[in-house]
Amino acid sequence: MKNNKINSLFVINIILTICLFIALWFLVDIYIKNQNLIKQEQQESLKKQQILDKKSQKLEQEARYFEEKTKAMEIEFAQEDDNDIFLEEEHPKETKAVFHYDDSKEVVIQKQKKDILTSPKKVTIVKQTKKHKTKKKPRLVIIIDDVTTLSQIKKIKQIPYDVTMSFLPPTLRHKKSAIITKNLKHYMIHLPLEAKSRRYEEDNTLHIEDSYAKIEQRIRNLKKLYPRAKYINNHTGSKFTQNKNAMNKLIKALKHHNYFFVDSRTTAKTVARKYAKKYHLKYLTRNVFLDNKREKKYIIKQLKKSIKIAKKKGFAIAIGHPHNITLETLAQSKKMLNDLKIVFIDRLYKSK
Repeated sequence: MKNNKINSLFVINIILTICLFIALWFLVDIYIKNQNLIKQEQQESLKKQQILDKKSQKLEQEARYFEEKTKAMEIEFAQEDDNDIFLEEEHPKETKAVFHYDDSKEVVIQKQKKDILTSPKKVTIVKQTKKHKTKKKPRLVIIIDDVTTLSQIKKIKQIPYDVTMSFLPPTLRHKKSAIITKNLKHYMIHLPLEAKSRRYEEDNTLHIEDSYAKIEQRIRNLKKLYPRAKYINNHTGSKFTQNKNAMNKLIKALKHHNYFFVDSRTTAKTVARKYAKKYHLKYLTRNVFLDNKREKKYIIKQLKKSIKIAKKKGFAIAIGHPHNITLETLAQSKKMLNDLKIVFIDRLYKSK
């Protein structure tokens, strides 16, 4: 009888032990599952937060893009500089001198002839009157930099006079900035060059340490992307354009591929003029930035400054950006520009 009780207790203990083990295993399993679930939720939450952070960062970057970019360049503004230009000048035909003698005979001395004249004492020199030529209107080129989208092109085309668009080369940020130029006749390339700060730097920006081979290949590729472009101006470049070695390589490459250079003049220390002369490259420089401040009054003030320079020197170049306020102000300023001829950059010396 006693043995039966012992056996019963033993069986009960075994059963209780098994139940306890099962209960513990069940609790451990629940705990592990809960931990995994918490971990999974944390990972999903972290991913969502990262996506939100990226979107927020992108939106913030987009909102401050042009303003921050300008500050990053540490531009040393050199307003109202003499606009350097190395183009074939339009010379009027030289008039011939006609010598009238007392005996009414006329002798025409040709240009560059060095004969010594032996003539009667009384000689009257009469120069032919030059034909009256209509005075050309002062010319103004307005360039809009940083163009990358069709919507920007449409807005610029709504401006009731010729505005030159300068396109940033394609990157992941703006993949179609070359394709959208296929139906355009007058445009230029906005080439990213190294600034004093690399914050918000464009992909494939050229740096001062880049070899000539790399720079030349970059220009070669741009020629394929933008087959109709003849002019290139620099995007940023406050560090690059003041570096003699870097500019020597760039101007040499531009000359090789028959490009003309427009110096955006993002630094007063630019040496572009020197190397344009060295390689006999057509070269122009910006006179005025229109929209360092995105305010209508400021843009109008800068536009008036452009007009003043154009009237004084015969032509001027103003650069702006595709901000809504800039394009709207330009579209409303046609009357202000009535005394000038607004031309595309590649028509500057073809206009009459």
